[in-house]
Amino acid sequence: MEDQKNYSIKNFLDKDIIDIIHKKEIIKWSKYEKKKYDQYLNILYPILNKIHKLNHGKQFWDILLGPFLLFHIPFCCRYYYSKLQKKNRFKKISKNKIKILHTKSYYVPENTKDHREYFQYSDAGQNQLFSQLIINFNKKNYDLFKKKKEEIIINRDIIKEKIIKLRQYLSIKIFQPKLLVTGAYMPAKFISQLKLRHKRNISFIKFYIPIFFNKDIFWLERNEISTLKSRNNFDKFFLSTLKFSLPKSLLENFNYNYSYSKNFLDNFKKLKFILNENMTEDNLFLIASATIKRIKTIYVEHNYIQHQFIGNTIDYIKNKFDFFLTNGWKVKKKTLYQQGVIFFQTS
Repeated sequence: MEDQKNYSIKNFLDKDIIDIIHKKEIIKWSKYEKKKYDQYLNILYPILNKIHKLNHGKQFWDILLGPFLLFHIPFCCRYYYSKLQKKNRFKKISKNKIKILHTKSYYVPENTKDHREYFQYSDAGQNQLFSQLIINFNKKNYDLFKKKKEEIIINRDIIKEKIIKLRQYLSIKIFQPKLLVTGAYMPAKFISQLKLRHKRNISFIKFYIPIFFNKDIFWLERNEISTLKSRNNFDKFFLSTLKFSLPKSLLENFNYNYSYSKNFLDNFKKLKFILNENMTEDNLFLIASATIKRIKTIYVEHNYIQHQFIGNTIDYIKNKFDFFLTNGWKVKKKTLYQQGVIFFQTS
């Protein structure tokens, strides 16, 4: 049998992953992940300020780092807190060769969307995280294998890009709005009504940062980040994974993304508010840049199903925006208003 000869990612996923299914466990892990989110945000934002020669506050980096931390922390928790934490189990597999991916086959994701798709949905991403876990255990009985790197093909719709750029240009040159709506899913009829009612004070776009092709990897900075001081073994493992998992959009391509967003906002002389719903990375760069310019930001709650009492993302989102428009639920807070997308659908 394979388990008697060697140990691989397949054995790990089949036999040693612990699935969380009970309510008490879910609440426990949700609280733990939120605690780690705050901890790692506090650790990472000063070093990113240093690397990029900035002095931005915690909220600025929360907006940009948030989507990465939101997914990477659970990925690491799931792998680290497995049955391998039990001494008898780890001793048993230690007798075998453990098949892990060679570091030369590791992949550095381009952006936060690429990061999620790689580590959550691809075999290569799961193998990479598993391999880093085994190395973190200081297990020397490796059987390294290399995986041929696939050429990354980014499909570009040139016509669509030009249309988006034209809309962004017109929103600046013609309208000079007070409210900019980007990445919000509203009915066409409702948008038309708003345009007629508010004329040039409101503009609708789909903010877009042109793709930047950059093959450089900042290994020196990645080594510095991945070897930051850790409190315990889990922290050590999590930080070590950042050498390869931290998206290039937050490191190598950060200056390009940030400069493009700032320059875009510099063209708006009357802009006071930005409203967003989809929280794409491009839009989050715009939101983060808006906070520096003291432009108020509004999040309109997306119409989807989430568990309101176990592990919801309300706090995660509302801390990134000045105002939060809910889908109908009420709470006694000045920054939350009962006016989300569900109302747009019926207006």
